[in-house]
This record gives sequence, structure tokens and C-alpha cells, in this order.
Amino acid sequence: MRYLMLMALATALACAGCSNDPADSMDAGSDSSTDTDTDSDSDTDTDTDTDTGTGCASGTAIFDWVPNPEAEDCGPGCTQLVFQAINTVTEWSVGENYLTVTTVPEADFIIVDIENNCHAVVKQHPGYPVSPDLTTFRRPWVDSNVITVIFNLSNEGEDILEIDIGQESWASHGYHEELDEQGQYQYQASSGEKISYLLAETDGSMSSAYKQAFLLDKTTQEATPISEEHRRLYYIRMEGDYVIWEDNQGNNLDIYAHKISTGVTSNLSEHESAQYHSRIDDGRVVWSDLRNGDGTYSNFRYADVYLYDIESEELTRITDEAAIQHYPDISGNRIVWQDSRACGDPNYMYDFAGVNIWMYDLSTGQEHQVTSMPGPEFHLHPQIVGDVVYYEAFDSDGSFATVYRQELSALGL
Repeated sequence: MRYLMLMALATALACAGCSNDPADSMDAGSDSSTDTDTDSDSDTDTDTDTDTGTGCASGTAIFDWVPNPEAEDCGPGCTQLVFQAINTVTEWSVGENYLTVTTVPEADFIIVDIENNCHAVVKQHPGYPVSPDLTTFRRPWVDSNVITVIFNLSNEGEDILEIDIGQESWASHGYHEELDEQGQYQYQASSGEKISYLLAETDGSMSSAYKQAFLLDKTTQEATPISEEHRRLYYIRMEGDYVIWEDNQGNNLDIYAHKISTGVTSNLSEHESAQYHSRIDDGRVVWSDLRNGDGTYSNFRYADVYLYDIESEELTRITDEAAIQHYPDISGNRIVWQDSRACGDPNYMYDFAGVNIWMYDLSTGQEHQVTSMPGPEFHLHPQIVGDVVYYEAFDSDGSFATVYRQELSALGL
């Protein structure tokens, strides 16, 4: 039953707003400036794409694009992308063209078109075939113009949905027939023709449930296990030929990598202290490391950022301040992280006032402060794409404020 409902959802969303002619089913919204329908049937000629003045089409086959609200001035090269007026963000992911967020309490899934400064709330499309109250989305991931997200249909079960914005199509992946209602997907990522995910073997929180890592081929729909069973795994990510994740077996977090071309899985960190929150770009992995503190994951004291080159097996310490410096990301020669050196107690995990984003340039060997917003606000969880940094900004009571986009070139970096 769940499979049939999901297939109906994928089919309906792919065709919502399209003509009845299968040959035309992917055309709606593909180019708002050149959409001209010469079909003689007036009942299927209507083109729902109209220019909003932002560069976004107001209506496409699967989205209704809405211009973003007017943003506050956040400085040179800075743009506000997600607004408190939309909802409270719980998870987000960003690529070169799109930012995706999941929200509470409405459990919406929002896609932001970065270049054209507009957004779409997926469940608000008039062609959405399932009651919005019955669906939730988790763990979004952006790979170029393709977005994947874990999709839950009113506790009927879960699947991983792939949204190809360029093709305006939806597809479901990774369906496990052997799952009972206890099993669930907990993390996922995609790259090219592959999707990786962690599948919980039993019900429970993300910290307590045992999981196994899988790699799915989109074309064949074959899923291959790439980790041992019954492991405490977290935060799977992938890029190019590699899939990485964290393994907390034995109450010691380590970073693992699976090389797709060889099928070999290996432990990259192998240290008695905790390593966590890994990111990868071009075979180089950054992670948060507690080897210079008390080594445990309980308080993050003296957390540092480390870089590991998988091919050369070279490990480099990036930060050395006597402060919590963690949650790194990497793109090319730039590494970013959130930094507590300016906080009243730089090693107290709940002292956020003064947390800012810093960057290290591998090509110059220099570190730079990226954000320095005055007052009680603090900046967390940076992601970097090329020379652009994205981060969350919170106010003093910890409630979500917004997501910002900062061009490094505007800061002379």
C-alpha cells in the first residue's frame, strides 16, 4: 500500500500542471521566456509560468515559486536567504544553485532558488496529491540541481525522494521491502547516479538506534551494504568516489570512508578520542576532533578542526586556539568552521554569544574571520560552496533567526 501511494505521489507531482499529452508532460516551467504552446487543444494549452520579476517562474510542474521577502542589510556581499516569517528551520543543505530546508511545526519542505532570490514550499503546490498534514520531510541534500530528501507518509513508512529541478521530475528510491514499521532511514546523501543512506535496524532515537550504511544505484535500484551491520552510525555524506560517515562503536566516534570504485571501507581517524561532523571535497575530509581536550563528545572542550587527505593519508591540524572550534566544511582550498574564541567562556558548549564563522585558506596558510555581527547574536553550522559561505544566525535566546549567504570576495578573501 505504501509503495503504491508513493508511486502515485511521484507520478502526480511529476505531471501536476502539465498537459494530457505525455510528450508535453515535462515541458511546463522549463523556460518561462520561451514557453510557447502551438497545440490546438485549448483545454491543455494553458501555460502556468509567468514572470514574477525575480527570474523565477511563478508556477511550474511541481513548484509555485514566490519572491523572497525584502531582506535586511547584512553587509557587503551578504544576502538573507531564509526568513523567520517562513517558519522555524530544523535542517538545511546547500549547493551551487539551491538551498533546501525542512521546518517545524508545519513540517514543510522549502527550496530556495539562490540566484533568483525566491522560494517554493513544496506542499503548497495545488497539484500536491497527499494531505499536507500526512507528510513530513527530513535530512535534505543538494547535489547540483538534484535534491534528495527522506519522505515520511503519515507513518505508513519512509522513502528517499529525488527531485530533479531541471527536469521537473520526482522519483522514489531506496524502498526496502524487508523493513517493518520499526525501521527507518536516518541520514542520506546523493552524488551523480548514487544515493547513500543509513538505515536504522530498530526503532529509536538517532543516537540509540543501530544502523547500517547502504549505497543505492539509481538506475538499477540495487542497494549494496557498505558497512557492517548493527553499528551506531551518524551523518552520512558523499562526494565523487567517496562516502563518509561517523561510527560510534565502542563509545568512540571515528570517521569512516567507503571508496565506491574499489568497494573498500576504512577507518580514517583511528584515534582514542572522538572525531565527528565530517565533510568531504575532492577526496579531502575535514572533521571536528577532541584529541587536544578531554577526548569525549560530552562537552566539546578544546575541539579542533583537522584535515585528512584520503589518497596521501596525510593528517593536518587546522585550528589551535584554546576554544571550541568545530562543525567544519570544505570547498576547494577553503575550510570554514564555527569558532567560540570570542565567547565569555570559549570552552563552554552552551556559551554561544560571540560564536562566529572563521575560514582557513590552504593555498595561503592564513585564517580569516568571516562573520562579526555585533550584539548577542551568534553564527553556527557553516557550509561553503566555492567562495560563498552559508550559515545560520541565531538570537540570544537560541531561537532560529535566518540563514545568510556571504560572498568571500566582498570581504577581500
